[in-house]
Amino acid sequence: MYLLIAKTDKTLAKKTSQEIIDKIKSLHYHKEDYKIYVSTGSNDYMGPQTKNQAETLALHYHYFDRHNLSYHQWQGRHHGFRQSYPYLYYGIRSFYWCACFHE
Repeated sequence: MYLLIAKTDKTLAKKTSQEIIDKIKSLHYHKEDYKIYVSTGSNDYMGPQTKNQAETLALHYHYFDRHNLSYHQWQGRHHGFRQSYPYLYYGIRSFYWCACFHE
């Protein structure tokens, strides 16, 4: 898990993206072996950095595409534990959806 600072920083997004890719390489994973669901709120102080991270990951098309990387911004939502419920619902749902079609 990566903790991102609450400012927009392209350098940090590049660094953490490379760390994620290095881990994927070390595990010899293929695109079909992992999925990243990214979600933030339009009023979340982490929103800009979270969007930067998703956009930077998307640039690495050898590792990420629309099947294993998704980003969503919830209108009006902010940073808080109650916001994790829809994140978990849609994130877990996407993992089960993915698992159903890869058997």
